[in-house]
Amino acid sequence: MPTGLKSVSLNLKQKIMAKLRIAFLVFLVLINIMVLLGQIWPEGVPPFAKTVNISFLCMTLVYFLFLLLKNRKS
Repeated sequence: MPTGLKSVSLNLKQKIMAKLRIAFLVFLVLINIMVLLGQIWPEGVPPFAKTVNISFLCMTLVYFLFLLLKNRKS
């Protein structure tokens, strides 16, 4: 593969990864809002609230560990 195409491919890959990171953060913020509303207004909690809370905690833990390990490699 020519060098120019390799750099374009890497640049495109970086842009896609950045967009995926932003999408995942938006998803985490939306779930965080659901968890917060459940704490503020417990009467309105849906039946799947426990699952949302546990999944949110697990996903944020994975994300934070990913960030820690990524920064440690740099």
